[in-house]
Amino acid sequence: MRIEPSVVSDLITKADRLQLAAVIPADYGRIDIAKELLDLRSRLSKKIDEKLQPWFILLDESVQFFVQFERFLYQFPLSSELMGYAVMVSKLKRDILSIRELLAIGQDMTARVLARTFVEDIEIAMALALSADTCRAFASTHDTNDFWNKHIGYGKVYDKMTQYLLACGVPEDRARVLVERHRQAKKMFSESTHGGRNSSLFSAFSPALSAPANSTSFP
Repeated sequence: MRIEPSVVSDLITKADRLQLAAVIPADYGRIDIAKELLDLRSRLSKKIDEKLQPWFILLDESVQFFVQFERFLYQFPLSSELMGYAVMVSKLKRDILSIRELLAIGQDMTARVLARTFVEDIEIAMALALSADTCRAFASTHDTNDFWNKHIGYGKVYDKMTQYLLACGVPEDRARVLVERHRQAKKMFSESTHGGRNSSLFSAFSPALSAPANSTSFP
C-alpha cells in the first residue's frame, strides 16, 4: 500500500487551514520528524556516553544475550514443545531492542512501559521452559486471554517461576527473593503503563523534538 503525494499534500493543506482557523496557533510550524529524531539521537549520544556509559554497556550485553540465544534456538528443528519457548525468546529480544532504542532518544517513560512487558514476558518464558504441557498449550491456543487465565494469571506464574528457579539449582530462599523482585518491578513499571501522575510529569521534561533549547538537556 502506498499513499500518493497528492493525498499527503491535501492533508497538509487542510491541517494548515485548521491551524489558521484556531484562535491560538496549534503549533509553531511543521517539523521533519525523521531529521529531528536523528538530531536528538546525536545530541543524546554524547550525554549517554558521559553519564550512562556503564549502564548502556550492560544493556547492550543483555541485548547480545537474547540475540545469540535466539540464533541458538533456531539452529535446530523445533518440536511443538520448544517452538512456544523459542518464539517467546524472539519476543524478549524485540522487547529489549525496543527498550534500548527508546532510551537512546530520551523516551525513558515509554521505555518503562515496554520494560513492564519485558518482565512479564520473562515470567512466561520461565513457565514455558518449566513445563512441556504449558508449551503445548501456548503453541496451540487461539485465545490469549484463555491461556493467560489458565496458566499465567492470578498468581499462577509466580509458583511456576519458583519451581523453574529451583530446577535451575537456585536455593529456595534466593528463588523467592528473585520472584519478589519481579513482583516489585512490575508494580514499579505499572504506573507508566497505566498513565500515572509521576510518569506523565516526567514525560513533560523529555527532550523536545522541535525546541531542544527549551527542554532539559538530558531526561
